[in-house]
Amino acid sequence: MLESSVNTSSKFTTDEKGLTAKLAGLFSIRMLGIFIILPILVTYSQSLEGSTPVLTGLVFASYAITQILLQPIFGIVSDKIGRKPALIVGLALFTLGSLVLVFTSNIYIAILGRIIQGSGAVSAVVLAMATDLTREQIRSKVMAFIGVSIGLTFGIAISIAPIIYYLAKGYGIFGLCALLGLAGIYVTIKYIPEIPIPPKADHHKESFKELAQIAFKENNVVRLYFGAFMLHLLLTMTFATLPILFKQLEISTVSSAFYYTATFFVSIIVMFIFVGLAEKFYKHRILFLFAIILLAASYLFMLISADGSRWLIIISLALFFFGFNIMEASQPSLMSRFADQNYRGTIMGIFSSSQFLGASIGGMLGSVISGYFGVQYVFYLTFLLTALWFVIAWPMQNPIKPTKQSNTETTDEVIA
Repeated sequence: MLESSVNTSSKFTTDEKGLTAKLAGLFSIRMLGIFIILPILVTYSQSLEGSTPVLTGLVFASYAITQILLQPIFGIVSDKIGRKPALIVGLALFTLGSLVLVFTSNIYIAILGRIIQGSGAVSAVVLAMATDLTREQIRSKVMAFIGVSIGLTFGIAISIAPIIYYLAKGYGIFGLCALLGLAGIYVTIKYIPEIPIPPKADHHKESFKELAQIAFKENNVVRLYFGAFMLHLLLTMTFATLPILFKQLEISTVSSAFYYTATFFVSIIVMFIFVGLAEKFYKHRILFLFAIILLAASYLFMLISADGSRWLIIISLALFFFGFNIMEASQPSLMSRFADQNYRGTIMGIFSSSQFLGASIGGMLGSVISGYFGVQYVFYLTFLLTALWFVIAWPMQNPIKPTKQSNTETTDEVIA
């Protein structure tokens, strides 16, 4: 940890602000790979040789599949050899995959490039690193900031991707990813502090089966795994479908970018207010359930807007982004409270894999269902999925606010 344990203040120091910004930036670089292709996925894939609806889904899903497989492995490795080496290797793979995508015009090579991009599975490493380097009194704020940065990355990506693609096609999109990957490596080497290997060395000898049992023993943690899965499933199903809906309604690429940008940044402002209130009064469970209701409402409006109302599309996008941003800010913060401190890399690895498992399945489902049956069937399914999520999330417990006297890195108690 950067600060002495004597510091019990809940306010950020100057060093902590800088470190939080760097960690959020590193996490955002990783998420950019999944977000930036969403608004142009269908258009980009159709421009490649050999494109089909199924292969279009694989252009997205191939990235997510490698993340699913490798997030827990990177998390475990970072517990054993350290966070920085694992992070540098992951960013290097992301950069290499981006360069492959810059120079391809064939959909099969594009899928290979996305696999290499996705193999740099370090989201869990960054989350574990953030927990390692921050004091208990500010950790929830750091995690919330990282969550908000994901939302901001999403908003920026969906806003600039159509414009970059219009100006420079895939060369511009993936060239930007490569540059950001290199920037992430530089920041990691020069500015991220060295982190000691977790002190409880005896758990390094545990088998994968024993680690899995530990990672799934806490019900609140398991519900957050499921929440991460559902949020990114819905995200990718939605954005594999919206370009088709916009095309049907004769909404241009530039206009769609405006819709995304305006509704997203309005939702960010409102989200900050609600997340701040939840943190102040410790009403995280209520906010979590409220966000699911917002997502469900957004899909009802999307179903209605399929008849041609652009105002209803704007409302549905605003509701979607509001719910999405609340979840992206809340879930990492809650996981930092519920996760066992001795197995952070492992638990964050499964959490991140859950995100990408949802993204993988969602990208495929959205592309196939909208391509073969129609966009309305995607929105019917997403509404039913949000209802299922609400039922499963309902028993989630609320964390108890830690006492100021406690300076040890213990997992928060929960209300029984």
